[in-house]
Parts: sequence; C-alpha cells; structure tokens
Amino acid sequence: MLQNLRSLTARTALDNVVVVLLAQGQRRRQAEAIARESLAAVGLESFADRKVEQLSGGQLQRVCVARAIASRPKVILADEPTGQLDRKTSLTVLEAFLTATVEYDVALLIATHDLEIASMCDSIVQL
Repeated sequence: MLQNLRSLTARTALDNVVVVLLAQGQRRRQAEAIARESLAAVGLESFADRKVEQLSGGQLQRVCVARAIASRPKVILADEPTGQLDRKTSLTVLEAFLTATVEYDVALLIATHDLEIASMCDSIVQL
C-alpha cells in the first residue's frame, strides 16, 4: 500500500475494491461478494455505495486496505496503514490484516511508528 492513496475517485468504495478482482478474472457477482466482505472487515460495509471522493482520508485508507485484502496476494506491504485512523479503527484494520494472514495465507509486512500496532505483529525489526 502506498502512503499516497490511489483510487478511482468518481467510483464507489465497492467499485474500488471490485476492480482488482475483475482484473484477476473474477466474475462480477463473486467479486462483489468478496469486496463487500473485505469492506466489512475494515468497518466500511455501510459505505460500499458511497463515492470515494465523499469519504474521509481515513475511510479512503480503509478502502485501500480492503482492496489489498480482497486481492488475496501472497504478500501485503503496508506503509503506515493506520496512520490516519483513531485507535479503535486502527485495531479493526490490524485485525483484518491479521485475519488475512491466517485465512488467505498472506505474508504481511507493516511499516509503522505505532508501537502498539507493532507489538501485535509476530516479529519487529527496528531501523
């Protein structure tokens, strides 16, 4: 994930997650189901049909997290994924990431200044 959040601004939060799944060859109905599940994992189920240009920076950040999780990659590189989020939402996002590591066999590398977030990871490398 990039610190500069990339999105399809004229499209909905759901569309921004679905697009990566369609690019992977998923059928629309299946892509939407996975996208809705991923948006729910980061607490955005009620924002699925809202255009991303109407979202706050923290909400857009969570759309990008949902997109990363939905794509089921082998590795997620997350650069300050909770940087614009309050404590409760940060924990929701981290839980979504950690669930993805188990359920989808995703390796997760997080760059963060948040020591509480870092302490929840399997290992910490300080630079």
